[in-house]
Amino acid sequence: MKTIFLPYGNNKIPLGIPQKNLIKVCWLKSEPGIKNYIEEIENSIKNPIELQRISQISKGKHTAVIICTNITRPAPAELLIPPILDELNKSEILDKNIKVIIARGQHRKMTEEEVKEKLGTEYVRKKVINF
Repeated sequence: MKTIFLPYGNNKIPLGIPQKNLIKVCWLKSEPGIKNYIEEIENSIKNPIELQRISQISKGKHTAVIICTNITRPAPAELLIPPILDELNKSEILDKNIKVIIARGQHRKMTEEEVKEKLGTEYVRKKVINF
């Protein structure tokens, strides 16, 4: 029996596999991550690949909706939403006309604290729909 420890959150879970069923264990190489997330996100929003900027796409529009994942997903909405809001504002969409929808699927509604944690303090600029 071969025991392999699978990463799970901040822990490792032991998994026993009979040797006869194990051909090979393949682990991902450790690669360095992005050093400055905010700079990288802003650069990506300012220089989209083969697309116009959000401010160009939304030019002449009066309303906008941003859809984000709920607290169960690790997407960093608190880093992504502020520069998206800035781009929408550049195209003259007013804050009062921008809604943020939390796509929660079958999960429960997020609490006020979870919304703040997920979206950061910038979320107060917009109406958040948590349904």
